Amino acid sequence: MIKVVVLIGCVLVYVGLLCIAWWLDGRVYRKAISAAWDRHMATVPEPADLAPDAVVRMGPAALGVLIVEGRWSAWRAYEAVVAGLLAKGSVRPADNHRGRPTLVWEWEKGPPEGGVEKAVWDQHCDLAELHPNRVVHPVVQRLVSEGVLREGETLHVPFRPPVPVWAKIAGVLGLALTWPVAHLFPDGIYLSKGSILTAGALILLSLSMFININEEQPTALRLPRLSERGEQVVKQASVQFAHLDPAVRDESQRYEPDEVAFAVALFGDRALACFSEDLVERLAEWQAYWGALEERARREEYLRRWSG
Repeated sequence: MIKVVVLIGCVLVYVGLLCIAWWLDGRVYRKAISAAWDRHMATVPEPADLAPDAVVRMGPAALGVLIVEGRWSAWRAYEAVVAGLLAKGSVRPADNHRGRPTLVWEWEKGPPEGGVEKAVWDQHCDLAELHPNRVVHPVVQRLVSEGVLREGETLHVPFRPPVPVWAKIAGVLGLALTWPVAHLFPDGIYLSKGSILTAGALILLSLSMFININEEQPTALRLPRLSERGEQVVKQASVQFAHLDPAVRDESQRYEPDEVAFAVALFGDRALACFSEDLVERLAEWQAYWGALEERARREEYLRRWSG
């Protein structure tokens, strides 16, 4: 009975040592993360103050890219541009040759002066058949070149994880403990089997302590998609166009044609529905159409890859 108590006590003591080792290594790891952030922030220059008209000159498409994260940012930018074109009378609702609802150009008005609107015109393509990336990608490249966006989607602060010293020490102690556990308590058939099984469990736990559970690029070190200057742009745009928020407007306050694109860029479908519910439905149909094509392409690529 005494040997059983000693055996259980050894195991409990070792499990306690493992927990302490993990806690100590975790504290060292958190300090290393904090130090990595401090080094990174020390190398980041303060962004220059934006000019009063910088946000307006940047355009609604750029704001749409900055406001929305991920793959849907191109759609927000495209929605803002299309809504602006409709508000200014450059396009009008119609059906294309397939019978799908679309918007067609008012050719007598001539091409837009520039920007994404001109890029859409130059495609000579049905607006319902034009993928946003074709005209929004140059905007993303410009934002990256201007230091507003960070290039890539999974950038991290440079970081080398510290060696888990305490975990390795605990692993060595555990391996050293397996011999007395397996050999010093051999009396009795059940006790002997229990000792051997316990020693095997200790070996597995000890070996696991040599695996660094900390990732080299943890989520805590992931850089935001917007640079410091990009965050400055978003803050200034939020203040400058706060009056376009549908939540602070009533039905009698209609958007001016020049306001529609910026309102949609910042507030999305909420502003778009105040301007044109029909356009909300059209854009939703276009997005569903392109989403289905992308899903089909991914499925075909998956089948092609696994079929050899």
